[in-house]
Amino acid sequence: EDAAYARAVFDDYASFYDDHMVNTLGYSLPDIMATMLLSASEDDSTTSETRFAEILDLGCGTGLSGEPLREHTHKMIGVDVSDAMAEKARSRRCSTSSRLIYDDVQVTDLVSFLRGYDDGENNDGGVMSALVAMDTLNYLGSLDAFFDAASDFVARTRRQRAFAAISVEDCADDEDESGAQLDRTGRYLHGANYVRGTASKAGWRVVDERVIVGRRERGKDVAHRVFVFVC
Repeated sequence: EDAAYARAVFDDYASFYDDHMVNTLGYSLPDIMATMLLSASEDDSTTSETRFAEILDLGCGTGLSGEPLREHTHKMIGVDVSDAMAEKARSRRCSTSSRLIYDDVQVTDLVSFLRGYDDGENNDGGVMSALVAMDTLNYLGSLDAFFDAASDFVARTRRQRAFAAISVEDCADDEDESGAQLDRTGRYLHGANYVRGTASKAGWRVVDERVIVGRRERGKDVAHRVFVFVC
């Protein structure tokens, strides 16, 4: 149900998404989250300039989220429920070079993708992976399935270490037992305690957490809580 709603919204949104997000809403999440992820993983990086074996961009949209991270990974995989968004992401190139941002873009929901992902390589645990869910989880209610699937991905690929950089729209009532509130925008708000607790149960530990303004909407700042987890 959540995936069907997101698909309908973004299939219609794809044609003017970039212009609206950047020029109207002042979208700042891509650069902020990339900086947080790279800072959190700095001590774990190898001597190679390319830090990650792969980055999985979950809810990649048109590719705005992927560009700041492309040079830091050997492989970048985009995932989105919207065919229209994925089509744009497949042809998107880095603004400073002609390199395609994504090596592959798949149209599916993020939980199914994580549970089925196989890079086809012999992983010896010597490299790192990263999952990025930027402005994506606010279209999900419960986050249990996401964090469980993310843990399954780590176990199956046997990476030395995996990071997850995610954003949620901040919920003022952090004591809500459901963990999520459906806002009038049609998106979910998530409490910080709920996110931390759900992640912890699945084996993820917080290494950075900040509340930032990710964009403006209807003339007001939209508060995002950004987490970087390690597993």
